[in-house]
Amino acid sequence: CPHCKSQNTIPSESEPTPASQVANDPWADLIPLGSAPTPMSQSNPLGDTTYLSPYSPPTPMAPMTSGSTRRSAGKGGQYVTCGVFIAICACVGIAIEMFYIVIGTMAMFNIPNMGRDQFIIITLQIVVAVLMFVLSLLQLLGGISLARRSGLYMARTGAIICCLPCVCLVLNLPFGIWGCLLAFGREAQRDFR
Repeated sequence: CPHCKSQNTIPSESEPTPASQVANDPWADLIPLGSAPTPMSQSNPLGDTTYLSPYSPPTPMAPMTSGSTRRSAGKGGQYVTCGVFIAICACVGIAIEMFYIVIGTMAMFNIPNMGRDQFIIITLQIVVAVLMFVLSLLQLLGGISLARRSGLYMARTGAIICCLPCVCLVLNLPFGIWGCLLAFGREAQRDFR
């Protein structure tokens, strides 16, 4: 001390304060004026605990799986099932049309003294059977494309042709409507390769 010339020991900041003194000191938790407040950690909904400031950039959100993606993931079996049924209907149609083409061609060459009217009728039947054969062939390719999910426009063509009741049987109409719903749906562009 400059006045009394005595030596006093001043405790350093590194020395710990006794626990009894801290427990009795009501001012121990106060922050001195002029010092910066300690940042508060808030829990992030994504699981990361970081200091959230209004000036910090937003935390990137984890990619969420939409409902349409979950639904289209389960549609793989529907594409295969519907495509197989469309292809089966097309095979039945091809067999029927081949039968008509063969019978018409045999009748054209084996009927003696065929009149002009009979010749025109048999020729029209053969032409119609050939056109139906081509449509059934397109339907078969469309059903295969729908089952494999490899050609969207071919699958759409096959589904539309399957909706025509005159191609094969009226029984293929539900599969054609089902194929159109799948091939023209929102998820079709993403599901097809």
